[in-house]
Amino acid sequence: MKLLFIADSTSIHTQRWVNYFIEKGHQVYLITIGLKREIIPGATHLANFDRFYYVSPSFFPVLMKTRRILRAVRPDIVHGHFIHRISLLYHTYPWTFGT
Repeated sequence: MKLLFIADSTSIHTQRWVNYFIEKGHQVYLITIGLKREIIPGATHLANFDRFYYVSPSFFPVLMKTRRILRAVRPDIVHGHFIHRISLLYHTYPWTFGT
């Protein structure tokens, strides 16, 4: 199964989720958010965004790039972890959210 995570890759929670699914044999893609980025072996890192918040001036360019990535990868499930107000993305794919 193709899984795409939009999450802070420095978060231990993200690392545990991603590693779990990699160990189970899934294809895992990651769009990281935050100023820092942690490489997670086995995951395909697609992009890194400083901010993924609605109030950020860069939100709409980031949103458009993320939508292009989603169309290219065509994941089976997208998981957004610690991201807010992304309803403009989840009309196409099954989503899970973590806070």
